[in-house]
Amino acid sequence: MNRAVQAILVGVLLLALGFLWLWRQAEARRPRGTNEAQIAGLLESARQAALRGDVSGVLHGISRHYRDSNGMGYANVAYQVRRTLSRMEEIQVETRIVRLYVDPGGATATVDLYVKLTGRPDIPPAPLDQTLSLTLTKEPVRYYVFFSGSEWRVTSASGYGGY
Repeated sequence: MNRAVQAILVGVLLLALGFLWLWRQAEARRPRGTNEAQIAGLLESARQAALRGDVSGVLHGISRHYRDSNGMGYANVAYQVRRTLSRMEEIQVETRIVRLYVDPGGATATVDLYVKLTGRPDIPPAPLDQTLSLTLTKEPVRYYVFFSGSEWRVTSASGYGGY
């Protein structure tokens, strides 16, 4: 076997190994468990992100197609999250799922979520101490460009008093 053929075989082998590694990384990022467990995990992940002051971690669970009855869209929510987390110290976030319902088709869900947000200083729009009603949709996502999947995202919220 000449060197050119050996080089091509080694290249194909390395490419296949790289693709396999990438596939495994994509699989590790996919949500696991039931729809209910995935939603609970998403909400807990957002809570943990808020505790760290991680704006992008909180926004990860908000759909780019977010729209609520107060006319707020994703940009408004992003602004409010950024504003709240940047102005508060010693943030404490308590959440509890009051009710969770996944439609039989598994594409949409509604969640009544109790949220208590406190911190210093006590500047509006915080603190928050109420039950929010969230609508979630399973949206298509891409992992590392090549691999498709779906993840739950909040598409609407109500009960927050316009903040």
